[in-house]
Amino acid sequence: MFSSLWVSTVLVVVSATGLGFLVATVGGGTLAMSVLVMRYLLRLRNVGHLFATSTAVTTAMAFTLLFVRRQPFRPLWRPALWFTMPGILAMAAGHALHHGLSGHLRLALLGLLMLLNVLFTMILPKALRPTKRLTLRTTAAGTIVGLIAGLFGGGGGFLTFPALLWSGLPAASATGSSLLSVTVFSGVATIHNLGRCAIDWHIIPLYLISALAGMSSGIWFGKRQQARRSRLSMQWIASGLMLLGGLYLLQHNWSSLYRPSLALYDGLKGGFDYEFTN
Repeated sequence: MFSSLWVSTVLVVVSATGLGFLVATVGGGTLAMSVLVMRYLLRLRNVGHLFATSTAVTTAMAFTLLFVRRQPFRPLWRPALWFTMPGILAMAAGHALHHGLSGHLRLALLGLLMLLNVLFTMILPKALRPTKRLTLRTTAAGTIVGLIAGLFGGGGGFLTFPALLWSGLPAASATGSSLLSVTVFSGVATIHNLGRCAIDWHIIPLYLISALAGMSSGIWFGKRQQARRSRLSMQWIASGLMLLGGLYLLQHNWSSLYRPSLALYDGLKGGFDYEFTN
């Protein structure tokens, strides 16, 4: 019989390698999946440490992909900066708010946002047209994503790509620009978490080595498989995993979403009953 530690180690290596491969071939939208791996395979129960550790790994992976593989992930610097600068300021406000959210609620909201990410990533490239308000849109989108990133205590990487698509960037440019923004967002969040000693350094070496190995394979695969059909297949796989991951998080944490609503409903119902019976 294999020990549970050995089985968990193998599962983490396989999961991190596969995630790294997808990140290298698709462009970074699946980085939120590291939260599921660390939560349910590595059993990292403290949600604050979970998001902080995932953010540290995301920083290293996004930085590596941005500066190692220039094509097809070349960013448009001006829109990326207009997106990132207000996002950093909004992160500060989000950090001040996220301490009031329970761990299960943050995980449930993350699952919901992952589902929305899949929906927007599939719809926006076909529905949006080029806009003359690119600067205004990127600034507004960066502010929203930065606020959400601070609220979760992470880098918000999985929201950056659809947000840049909404801003008016074509998909090819949004991919590289999102990597730049994710690197900055996650880097700032990691520096903040270092001061709070919230990062679990026992997890990072094995996870990061496996993910970087998967990224190396993904870069090699991307250079050899230039066909549009191959890229679309990998995007469908990544979207499917994000969809399953979001549903999994919701299934395990859904009660944290309806309890506040149920409490509000009970309070209103009690008020109406009192009003009409007395």
